[in-house]
Amino acid sequence: MYKVSDSLLYHLEHSWVKVLGSDEALVGVTDYIQSYVGQLIEVSTGDLNEEIDAGLEFCRLDSADQDVSFISPVSLVINEINYTVLSSPGLLNEDCYENWIIKVRLVDPEEL
Repeated sequence: MYKVSDSLLYHLEHSWVKVLGSDEALVGVTDYIQSYVGQLIEVSTGDLNEEIDAGLEFCRLDSADQDVSFISPVSLVINEINYTVLSSPGLLNEDCYENWIIKVRLVDPEEL
């Protein structure tokens, strides 16, 4: 069975948003998708201060068997990148809800 957290907002494309304030949030991927992709060997994302519109790619997960791109669930600006996850991708396999990928400023919080 896959883990689900009641404190998160989920997107159909297997990403999640955790609202931290009126226009700040964490963004990551679901337990289902990290399990589906398998043991992760690489995580990549956009650049600091990059603006990404809802529906465009915000990160990519790579395993030995496949790579999967994820679309942004909301329009955002990347304020912080979790470099710990980028350097140790297996952390997402261990706990994808504690190990977020990016901290963002929501361009339009009404998109939530």
